[in-house]
Amino acid sequence: MIIKPKFELSVLPAFAGFLSAMFAGAAYTLVRFLGNREKPSAIVFFFSLVSVIGMFPLMMPDFKIPAFIQLIFFLGTGIFAAAGQFGLTLAYKYAEAIEVSVYIYAHILFSALIGFFLWKEVSDILSIAGGIILISTSIGVFVYNLKRK
Repeated sequence: MIIKPKFELSVLPAFAGFLSAMFAGAAYTLVRFLGNREKPSAIVFFFSLVSVIGMFPLMMPDFKIPAFIQLIFFLGTGIFAAAGQFGLTLAYKYAEAIEVSVYIYAHILFSALIGFFLWKEVSDILSIAGGIILISTSIGVFVYNLKRK
């Protein structure tokens, strides 16, 4: 007898994306709040520390020692993530959230370009349409709020 899950596995990535957006929004709000109260290096350090502590139990059941090339990729990921986090923390410290948020969606474009040129990944039409909708909406909100000032 085969037991089927109560919901399809295709819902899991969408739910993970939703949780990611929710937690990222909370993190950006806290970074903005702490911007004038803490040093950027302290914010980035504790942001990373909490991420490591929070993900450690989830990682351990399937942990495998990475190959050397994977370690290189992990190191590069860490360096770029830390640089991005420092930049984001400084941006939220010196600018209003609405002015910073329009640039956050640029990661969609950069991820697609890097994926294409580095990994030969081609985005499907729904991904491209979704990216265009998100970027257009964020630019529209940005322009709208500039006119209100």
